[in-house]
Amino acid sequence: MKIIGVDVGKISLKAVALDGKRQIKKTFWKAHKTEVEKVWQELKEKWQIEKNDQVVVTGCFREMLPYPSIPPKVAQEKALRFLYPQEELTVIRLGGGGYSVLKIKISGQSEYRENPRCAVGTGNFLDQILARVNLNILEVDEMVKEVKGLEMTSRCGVTMKTDFTHLLNQGNRLEEVIAGLLDSLAKNAVALARKSQVSSKVLIIGGLSVSKRIVQTIKENLPGIKTEVPPQALYFEALGAALVGLEKKELPQRRLTVSPLVFLPDLKNYLNQVTKINQSEVQKTSLENLVLGLDIGSTGSKIVVLGERPIFEAYCETKGQPVQAAKNLISQIPAEYLEKVKAIGCTGSGREIVAGLLRASLPEKNHHQVFVLNEIA
Repeated sequence: MKIIGVDVGKISLKAVALDGKRQIKKTFWKAHKTEVEKVWQELKEKWQIEKNDQVVVTGCFREMLPYPSIPPKVAQEKALRFLYPQEELTVIRLGGGGYSVLKIKISGQSEYRENPRCAVGTGNFLDQILARVNLNILEVDEMVKEVKGLEMTSRCGVTMKTDFTHLLNQGNRLEEVIAGLLDSLAKNAVALARKSQVSSKVLIIGGLSVSKRIVQTIKENLPGIKTEVPPQALYFEALGAALVGLEKKELPQRRLTVSPLVFLPDLKNYLNQVTKINQSEVQKTSLENLVLGLDIGSTGSKIVVLGERPIFEAYCETKGQPVQAAKNLISQIPAEYLEKVKAIGCTGSGREIVAGLLRASLPEKNHHQVFVLNEIA
């Protein structure tokens, strides 16, 4: 009989298989992209998991699998006592769905705290915000070496994303903004840990423990405390679940009660129902006194050239680089249009820096031709 612990987190599915001597035989990790059942079936085939094998599940999506389950706190405690039986420790977990702090005393008493409902500090939040600039956590970790991060103090996911975008649109270096973001996430976790006295030794576990920048910032904000990332950091809770399965030979089986996610067919399957409307021929219009409009947004940037009617438009992704986005758009405008532009309007989150550069590229007497408008105007 195989003993297997599974951690179904917000981003990934992790698993640990133990032998009878409580030694780790093998591990598994894969991002499930909300397709938990699909990844689980892949693991079952790979490890040849059968009906009589002992499987215990933990994690925020643990109820999506029809096996006995335990809360993450219980899984952490079990793994902690197995790996560090006679030590008083604080565990900071940096996961895809949230961060938490577990403190265990030698007496066996424990304290457990989770982050507020706000998404700041989670791996899922970080994935979303880095996707705006086409990067992932491992790539940015290399970018921010020796970079001083800009101050970002928000603990709200919405305002943090806004701060991130606006700092980029003000012309700050991407490395400085990302470094500030990672530092802020680390400091939020430390603030949660400091709500009670931190042990003399701290472990960092979870998916974001792979970030050297986050780990280093946590260490710097816990001076005098031994802080380390254990080898089992990514599989810590899966290990705890497996240990529970090893100790309790007969756990009650649970019937699956959570409705699985429903996936609808791709829209491309319905293209035959789409009626395409042919664009009417552009009527000839005067090219005198053209106006150029730029909307430099946080994720996408747009441009339009107006005469008596719109005569040119284009779109591109901002990718955290508003100036480059503006350059890409303007370079697409036919030369005969550019020569006739008499005024430029800029809006969007990147309006100030783009308008400033446009004015700098014009003679001073023409600076009044560039207008900045907020989104409401």
